[in-house]
Amino acid sequence: MNVVDKNEVAQQPIYQSMGLVMAQVSETIIRVVTAYEAGQRPSSIVVVIPRECQVKKGQKFLVKRDKMNRLIYEPLAKETPPET
Repeated sequence: MNVVDKNEVAQQPIYQSMGLVMAQVSETIIRVVTAYEAGQRPSSIVVVIPRECQVKKGQKFLVKRDKMNRLIYEPLAKETPPET
């Protein structure tokens, strides 16, 4: 795996920065973030979402993985009560 300077990544179209040959997609790199362990006996990882993403505290996400092994955090709409 090639190590890339984070300043270089922000200036390249995403398909070049990932070293892939594919059509350019409508994605924007906002910031490089770090994953941290959470809790006293870490069994989870926490990733900080940059303020530029304008995510509200308490927002819930559906976490998915695509065919290229990328993580996708999709915001969920406001919770609806379960059907009875």
